[in-house]
Amino acid sequence: MSDSIHVLPFCRLGQQYQCQARYGFFRNGMPCYLLDILDASGQPVVVAQVHPRDAAQPHRPEELVALMARVADSDWLRGLDEVLARRARGELALPAWFNLGFEQL
Repeated sequence: MSDSIHVLPFCRLGQQYQCQARYGFFRNGMPCYLLDILDASGQPVVVAQVHPRDAAQPHRPEELVALMARVADSDWLRGLDEVLARRARGELALPAWFNLGFEQL
């Protein structure tokens, strides 16, 4: 297992964010990738658990790289934009939680 963290800065709704991706585990002990979206002050805005594509070999470094490539260009960003808009309006105080399959990202 690798403890490496991949970091990707990106902009949504005119604001700068940072996405940190790492390999980790679900609360039930199953392997997953964890994405933390942080605001400019370093506070978590969104946490996403992403299921690996291959359950038999759940962690491969190249899969973490592929995951980062998909973060800023996928359908899940509509949900992320909704969370960021609600947070900007003061409707959401805690980080939002997403549970996604790799192909959903």
